[in-house]
Amino acid sequence: MTQQQIEYTVVVIRVGLCPEIYERIKPTLNIAKGAYATELSLLTGEKELYYRIKKDDTPETMYCLAVDKNNTVLGFILLEIDERTMTLWTSHVYVRPEARKQGVYKLMMERVKKFATDCRFNRVFSVVHRKNWPSQQAHKKAGFKKCWVGYEIPMENENENI
Repeated sequence: MTQQQIEYTVVVIRVGLCPEIYERIKPTLNIAKGAYATELSLLTGEKELYYRIKKDDTPETMYCLAVDKNNTVLGFILLEIDERTMTLWTSHVYVRPEARKQGVYKLMMERVKKFATDCRFNRVFSVVHRKNWPSQQAHKKAGFKKCWVGYEIPMENENENI
């Protein structure tokens, strides 16, 4: 498939402000979230980091979504706002395998950047797992610059209730 063969729309929604849109896409969003969790868990070995996205969304949950004419979610980016620093955080970036290399990620990131500009955020920030090379490369291509090195102390109780 070429980029022109997939027809889709890219939108930013807050679940509580767009309930009609959310309800239409929720079934395929949940499928995409499950596929994302499985794929990234296998890639990174970090099951608990990704399966948390499968939880129910709240009215405050925000997404950038690529949706086709059948309300099938082709890709998503979870968005969070830090009003204190006027930072838009992106996380859990996913594009369905059949929609990859079609420009879906690029258009979602362009929409995220426009949203950030329109809302007068100071920056868009993203955290990517050190083993997730495809996402790191896509972020670089989208204009992200590496600015931090992160460290963690794994806690023994982290795997409880998963």
